[in-house]
Amino acid sequence: MMVKRRSFELVSALLIFLNASIMGIQLQHELENPTQDTIPFLYRFCDTFFVVIFTLELVIRLAAHRLWFYHWKNRSIMWNLFDTGLVSLSYVELFLAAIAAESQMQGFDLSVMRLFRILRLVRSFRIIRVVKVFRDLRLMLGGIFHAFKSLLWAALLLFAIMYLIAVCLLNFALQEYQVVERGGSGTLTPKQYQSLKEYWPNLLEGILTLYKSITGGCDWADPAAPIFAMGSGLGFIFVSYIAFAVLCVLNIITGNFVENANRLTAQDTEMVMMEQMQEREGWIKQVRAIFKAADVDNSNALSKDEFIDKMKDVKLQSMLRKVGVEIESQSAEGLFKLLDFDEDESLDIDEFAMALSSIHGNAKSIDLARVRRDARLIRKEVQRLGCILDEAYQKNPVEAYHVEGDYEGISKRSQSSESFKEPKPQPSQFQPRSGSVFDDDDGLIDDFTS
Repeated sequence: MMVKRRSFELVSALLIFLNASIMGIQLQHELENPTQDTIPFLYRFCDTFFVVIFTLELVIRLAAHRLWFYHWKNRSIMWNLFDTGLVSLSYVELFLAAIAAESQMQGFDLSVMRLFRILRLVRSFRIIRVVKVFRDLRLMLGGIFHAFKSLLWAALLLFAIMYLIAVCLLNFALQEYQVVERGGSGTLTPKQYQSLKEYWPNLLEGILTLYKSITGGCDWADPAAPIFAMGSGLGFIFVSYIAFAVLCVLNIITGNFVENANRLTAQDTEMVMMEQMQEREGWIKQVRAIFKAADVDNSNALSKDEFIDKMKDVKLQSMLRKVGVEIESQSAEGLFKLLDFDEDESLDIDEFAMALSSIHGNAKSIDLARVRRDARLIRKEVQRLGCILDEAYQKNPVEAYHVEGDYEGISKRSQSSESFKEPKPQPSQFQPRSGSVFDDDDGLIDDFTS
C-alpha cells in the first residue's frame, strides 16, 4: 500500500515544510509592505497549489483506508480528523481571500480580513503533522504530554520553595526599608539599597527574582549583593536555595522527563517495531560481512576445512562475538556441525545466517520451553518403548532379551521360566555422578521433564 511507505510520509513532510516556509516568506513580505492592498499573484498561486496537493493526499489516504480512515478504533483517527479539518479550512480561507480581494476594491471589511488571518494562522499548525513522520519529534512531543502532570507537581514544589525563601528574605528587607523611610541610616550603602529596591521591592518581584536566578534571567550575584550586605546568614540561605534548586529540583524535573520518554518509547508499538527492524537489518549486515570475510575463494560457500581454518583468525572471532556467538579456535569444528543443518559439509549464506540466528545470544524463555517440550516427548517415547518391550517379553522372553538387552529386568521377570537361562548381568559403562542431573534419586529429571 502506497500510503504506508516511508517515502510517501517523507514527501508529505517535505511539502508541509515547503508550505510553512512560503507562508513565512509571504508574511515577511506583507510586514515589509504594510500599505500594499493586494496579495501578489505568486503567493496566491502557491496557496492554491498547496491546497490542491493536500486535498489529493487526503483523497489518496481515504481511497487506501476507506471507512477505516474515520473508524473510532483506528489509532490515527485524531491525525486523520486533523488533516480533514485543515483541508476544509483551507478552502474556506481561499473563499475568504477572494471576498477580501473584492471587498478591498469596494471598501475595506475588517471582520472579513480578521477571519482570514485567523484561518491562515490555523493552517500554519499543519506543520504539527511532521511530528507523526519523524520518530524523534514524536518521542519529544509525547514525552512532554506524558510528563505534564509530573511537571505540574514539580513546578508547584519549586514555587513553594521560592515562596518560603522570598518571605524569609523580604522580612529582613522590610526592616531595612522601614529604617530608611523614617530617615535613619540603614546597613546598606546607597548603591546596595538601590539594588535591594530593584530586585526585592515586594513579594511577587522577590519570587520572580528567585526564579530568574536559577533560569538565567539574571546573574544571581546581582540580587545576592544586598542580601549578603544585610547579613551573612541571609546570604547563606540565598546560596543554599540556588544550589538546591539548580542541582536537585531542576535535575529531578529533567530526570522525570527522560523517564517518561523512555516509558513512552517502550509502549509505542511503531517505535518498537522500527527499532527491531533496524537491529535486524544491522545484524544481517554483520552476518554477511562475516561470511564474506570467511569465504576466501569467493565461491559463496564455506567448506568445513575452510571454516575451521578461518576461525583461527582473532578478528573473525571478535566479529562473531559481536553478533552474539562465542567462538574459540578449538570449538570451530563443533560450531560447524551446529551450523550445517543439511550435513553436506558446506554452508551457503542463507544456511549460515539461519543457523546463526538460532544460536546467537543467550538462551531465552522460549528456548528453555522448547527444551522442556523435547524432554517430555523423549520421556513419552521411552515409556512407550518400555511398554512395547514388556509386551514382547510376555509373549517370548528369549526374543525380548535379544531385542531389549535389559539383563536385570529380564532376570527378575524370568525366574519362573525353566526354558530361559538367565544371563550374567553386565556392568554399566556409564556411572552417573552423585548429585548430577543423571542421578534421578533427587527427582531432578522428573522436575525438568514435567
